[in-house]
Amino acid sequence: MSITCTSSTDTTISLSITGLAAGFYQLERDMTTFITSFNIANPTDTVNVTDIGPLSPSITYTYTVVDVNSTIFTAQTCATTCILPGAKIQTPSGHKLIEDIVAGDMVVDEHGNNVKVIHNIKNGFGPKDVVTIKQGSIGNNLPFEDLEITHGHPIRIPEISGNNGFTKTEHTVESLVDNEQITTEKRGLKCSYTLMTEERIFVMINGIPVCTFAEKEFFEYCESSKKAGQCILYNLQ
Repeated sequence: MSITCTSSTDTTISLSITGLAAGFYQLERDMTTFITSFNIANPTDTVNVTDIGPLSPSITYTYTVVDVNSTIFTAQTCATTCILPGAKIQTPSGHKLIEDIVAGDMVVDEHGNNVKVIHNIKNGFGPKDVVTIKQGSIGNNLPFEDLEITHGHPIRIPEISGNNGFTKTEHTVESLVDNEQITTEKRGLKCSYTLMTEERIFVMINGIPVCTFAEKEFFEYCESSKKAGQCILYNLQ
């Protein structure tokens, strides 16, 4: 029996459940939140479920399937949107790899302002849909190196006018996929990152503006879900 995280966005996680014996089951998130119940008539049945939350970006969730006797069959950890290691963050003193960013570091936002990083949220492992934005695919040498981000993460793209500015409109990375210069594939990730700043802003990563996680939003989510202790497990660098 297995649960597979098939896809995720900022606000949803889709799961596929297979290999259960005939019977009645329910799916839970983090052992506390009921998601749905379902009946298996045949052991070959596959159940597809989408958790519509409320969820929050950059959070790792654990899903379990429980039978009528409260027996836990398996658990699957899934996470929402993040940036893969190797991305280069613009700082006042030059570029720095996202995995090397720590609390207190200064980064540069889309307007050229220096902004302090509250935490670098290191996310857990799991299967994720990853978009690769190839060098120069959205503008003149933009991004300046390939950038890998999971589905659902907002970015801004250059204005058509070519005046070196970026649009005010946010685009989730998967909406830009053309299967040539911008591609998507499912991968098993060991880790990924999201920068936390005081306010939700866009910081320059590989030359393009990429969204951060607002501090208040992150910790309010943890508190409301009674997950503050679990948040520490995400390694807030």
